[in-house]
Amino acid sequence: MNCYAGIPIANIWLLMLYASDLNLSHTRQAVAILDNPTSTSPLVAWFVDLLEHYLQAPQHAYLPQHQALSHIRGKVDLGQSYLRQSMQQGKVYCHYADLGFNHQQHQYLSWALHSMLKDRHEKALTMRLLRCQRQLHQLGVTLPVRAPDAVLQLSILGVEQPQLQQILVLAKLLLERKMPSTTAGRQRLQQPKKDDVHWLRRLFEKAMAGFYKKYLPKTWQIWYGAVLKWPSDAQHEALPQMKSDLILQHQDGRCILMDTKFTQILQRGYYKNAELFKSQHIYQLYTYLRSQEYVGSRFQFTQGILLYPSVGAVIQADVQIQHYPIGFYSVDLSQSARQIEQQLLGFINAVTHTDCDHTSSPDIKLDRLA
Repeated sequence: MNCYAGIPIANIWLLMLYASDLNLSHTRQAVAILDNPTSTSPLVAWFVDLLEHYLQAPQHAYLPQHQALSHIRGKVDLGQSYLRQSMQQGKVYCHYADLGFNHQQHQYLSWALHSMLKDRHEKALTMRLLRCQRQLHQLGVTLPVRAPDAVLQLSILGVEQPQLQQILVLAKLLLERKMPSTTAGRQRLQQPKKDDVHWLRRLFEKAMAGFYKKYLPKTWQIWYGAVLKWPSDAQHEALPQMKSDLILQHQDGRCILMDTKFTQILQRGYYKNAELFKSQHIYQLYTYLRSQEYVGSRFQFTQGILLYPSVGAVIQADVQIQHYPIGFYSVDLSQSARQIEQQLLGFINAVTHTDCDHTSSPDIKLDRLA
C-alpha cells in the first residue's frame, strides 16, 4: 500500500497542529481543535477570542518616521532637506522613531483577518472578525499590499510578549493552511503531486517532533534536527554531515534516536519473494548510533527507532542489534486523533532489551533485512 495514499484530511490537519507552535495542552479550545481538525472554524474562533482580548490593551512599538519638521527631532537628513529645499520653508527633514500601533505584527494580523473574511463562516463569527478588523483600522494599522513573505514572517514571530506571540502563531497556521487536497470532510488524498509529497514528508517529520515536545513530560528533552559529530579519529572532508531527525533524551539516561521516514516500512526483496525492512534505513540508523560511542559525545544513545506512516495497518517490531534495541514502527494515520496519540506515546516505552525473535507482527521475520 502506498503510504501517503488514503490519508484522511482530518489527520493532515492533525499533523499540522502537532507541527505548529500552538500550545494545545494549555488552551481550552484544544479539545475542539483536535476533535474537529477538518474544519477551520474552531481555529478561527480561537484566534478571534485571543485577538479580542489582546485588542483591549494592544502593544505599541517605536516606528521609524521620515518627514519635514519645523523643529529638529532625531537625526537630520541634510541631503533631503537640501534636495527638497525645505529649509527655505523653515523646515528640515528628520529621521526619528515615534510610538504607534502600525507595526509589522499588527499588519500581519490585519492581513490574516482580511484572508479569513474571504472564507465562509457563521454569521456571528464573521461579525466578530469584521469588528477586530475595524478596531485595528481605528488604531491606524494598514493592510499590507501583498502577503507577508517567509523572511518577514520569521521576524514577526520573534516577539517577546507571550499573548501576542500565540496570536501570531495561530494566524500563521491559518494563513498557511496548505492542504494537499481542496476537498475537506471525508475525502482522502489519493494521488498527491510531487511537491505535495515533499511537503507531506517535511510535515510528518516536524509533526512527530512537535507531538513529543507537547505530550512528553518535562523529564524528557527533545532535540529536533541536531547535527551529530563524527569521532575525532574519523575526520575527513568527504564525510557527509549526520543530521538527526529527532532525539529524545530522558533525565534517567535514556537517549532515543528516532528517524522518521515518509515511505513504506517494507519493500519487496531483490533475492527473496518477501516483504523486507529497508536495509539503507537500517544502515543509516546503525551508523548514527555507533558513531556517538566515543568519549565526549554529546549524545550517548541507548536505543533507536525507525518511524513510518501507514494507512490501515500497524507494524511494530523490536530487534536487538548488538547492545542497541531498535524498533521498526508504523503509525496508522487513518485512526482517530486519540488512537494516534496513544500509539505514538506507546512507541517510547515499547523499545526495550528484547531477544531478536520478538515481534508484535507475527507475519514479519526480523532476520529479513532488504
